[in-house]
Amino acid sequence: MREEKPVARIIVVNEQGLPLQGAVIMPETEEHHSAEVRKLTVEEVQARTSDAQGLVYADLELYFWDSDGCYHVRVHRSGFRDETMAVSKDLFPPLLRITMEANAKNPDGAPGRP
Repeated sequence: MREEKPVARIIVVNEQGLPLQGAVIMPETEEHHSAEVRKLTVEEVQARTSDAQGLVYADLELYFWDSDGCYHVRVHRSGFRDETMAVSKDLFPPLLRITMEANAKNPDGAPGRP
């Protein structure tokens, strides 16, 4: 029996609204947690990375904090500003849209932060 892919709950797009492939969605950790961050396997990183349609199929329970009832995410993609956000479990939309802004270019033309 073929295992079905879970339903995407996050889409990552650029400022023009186009899908952004290769954005990694990582859980934010609660500051009071003492657990060390472990190295992720290739499969775990792939599960947290947006596909060609900008969709991410990660298990959202990894992002949930009991302390405030919210999902906490950090989004990273080379060439774009990192995004962080918290969304209430009760208010989480069927598809969370995350828009990433491109980094400004330095005078030499290389990507960088303004």
